[in-house]
Amino acid sequence: MKTCLAALLFSACVLFAQTPDISGVWKADLEKSKITPAPKSYLMIIEQKESRIIGTVGITGQRGEDRSTFNYNTQRPSINSFRGIPLRSKAAWEGSALKVDEHVGGARPMDIHETYTLSADGKTLTLERKMTMGDRNMDNTIVFDKVPESEGESLRKPEETAAAHYKNVTTVLKDVPASQFMDAMRSFTFSLGVDCQFCHVEGNFASDDKHAKTTARHMIEMTHQINAQAFNGNMRVRCYTCHQGHQEPINVPE
Repeated sequence: MKTCLAALLFSACVLFAQTPDISGVWKADLEKSKITPAPKSYLMIIEQKESRIIGTVGITGQRGEDRSTFNYNTQRPSINSFRGIPLRSKAAWEGSALKVDEHVGGARPMDIHETYTLSADGKTLTLERKMTMGDRNMDNTIVFDKVPESEGESLRKPEETAAAHYKNVTTVLKDVPASQFMDAMRSFTFSLGVDCQFCHVEGNFASDDKHAKTTARHMIEMTHQINAQAFNGNMRVRCYTCHQGHQEPINVPE
């Protein structure tokens, strides 16, 4: 009798300790959500494999679709990006909630805290996100409904390329998805500590009038060749490798 009771208690503890599975296609209920700025649609596909949680996000707003990805590991920290800017992510389960703490370094440091909570019936996933930059805070709450796998097909299809979506894209970036192209642009501004107008003419981003834009194109090709020849195509050398937040690379110790 005691053996049966012990086995029953052990089984109950194992069941209680099971990690929630948040895999699936999730569509935001915009009426129940608080998102700034408000999108037209918000779709997310999550694949959960043991300690890894991999996601693809598609947000459609006034300027079209913006895609992004994340890759969390509850066993160790990982590197992701926020609008093209690298950030460090640390994820862990707390009951039925996945807690993610992220930090963006550089001249404009930012902390992001996210909590993914799965409902008891597994049909609703609530994401609470708090972003802090200096004395500025932004809180969003996104309520997702689980939808059939077929609704994720649009997000699984290849995205329009940068060359097809934007004007006058001539570097190796012309073949990357449009969302990744914009992330690359943001990473350039982060790496050099500048804004978009450093290379672009305000109101006419396709213009080649600024010499800095021509230089940037040469630098993009240069880093691409270095990575291709020295690192088997893996992106080990980036703008930040040399610039580290400065317009001019620092080539001797300060």
